[in-house]
Amino acid sequence: MSYIRRDWESHDSRFRICEKYHSFRAQPQNPKVKERRCPRTGEGTGVKQKIINVRQSTSNLTRLLMDNFRIGDWYLTLSLKKLVKQEEMEKAYSSLMRELRKFYRKKGQELKYVSVIENKAGRGRPHLHIIMNGRDIPFMELKPVLEKHWLLGQAYLKNYSGGATDAKKLAAYFTKEDIVTKKDITEEELEKELGQRGRLRASRNLIRTKPTVKTISRSDTFRDEMKPPAGYRLVKELSYSGVNEDGYAYQHAVYERDG
Repeated sequence: MSYIRRDWESHDSRFRICEKYHSFRAQPQNPKVKERRCPRTGEGTGVKQKIINVRQSTSNLTRLLMDNFRIGDWYLTLSLKKLVKQEEMEKAYSSLMRELRKFYRKKGQELKYVSVIENKAGRGRPHLHIIMNGRDIPFMELKPVLEKHWLLGQAYLKNYSGGATDAKKLAAYFTKEDIVTKKDITEEELEKELGQRGRLRASRNLIRTKPTVKTISRSDTFRDEMKPPAGYRLVKELSYSGVNEDGYAYQHAVYERDG
């Protein structure tokens, strides 16, 4: 065997992600290719394994956002005017989401969302972030609903930009990847940062497109070039080549449909 190719395409075909890599089950046979292999890093433990887990969570969330949210959807921040007990905040959050579901149904839509609590462990005042659909719902109709049913503080609305980089940045912010993957972070610092992050919550009606995985045996390894499919462009900021946990070459390419 030679290498593995993992392809993912959003349900509306706006985005494609292609990963190519070798593993112990799909090794290159060419000795020259094998020689390029870096020493295997071994199973992750401690800080390393936790960072790997965060990166995986970010990758999964990025695809979820790409699958479900587009330009013009809503990004909501809910602040607290004073500190309250966790139980009170949870109750207020649940009440707001019920009212939003009712409001969306009156508009002929089903609410779709992903949310997270920020500063949960007490470093700064806790607040919530929610990405939700509704680009066809006017600001002047949605804002009064939020003001009426979020009584613990302010509700701030802005439109979601909807591109590939926007999905990755928002996912990294929700999972704390943008902080915990910084160079030379200690285990204590890592635990502190992860402690600030609340549990990710997502509505059950989200689309979850699965990737396809194939073993490519007709060639010994893959090309370094990342060639976009017809009608797509390479998102350079999110595409890279590196070395996987087995010490072999790894390629991650993100493509976004033109226009």
